[in-house]
Amino acid sequence: MAEDATTEEILTTNTEPINLVTDEPSEPEIKKFDALEARIEYTLEQNARGVDLQEIAVVVDRSVPTIYQWISDAKESRPLVPQGRQLANAG
Repeated sequence: MAEDATTEEILTTNTEPINLVTDEPSEPEIKKFDALEARIEYTLEQNARGVDLQEIAVVVDRSVPTIYQWISDAKESRPLVPQGRQLANAG
């Protein structure tokens, strides 16, 4: 019957680091923006892609209520259908 490995043998033969995998998502990286408009544009792009608003808020370094306000303002000031593509004979 083979002998059991001693603790010393185990510790000296297994020297590679252990990579732990967790289910926790990594923290979003805070981006550097030159201007407020760049933050707003990034927010609107990410919102259109369906990214979570909390994650967007962390990346642009603003609060979630601010993100909601930017999205709300954009809906009021930017038409959903471009001007040249309005429906003909609608109504």
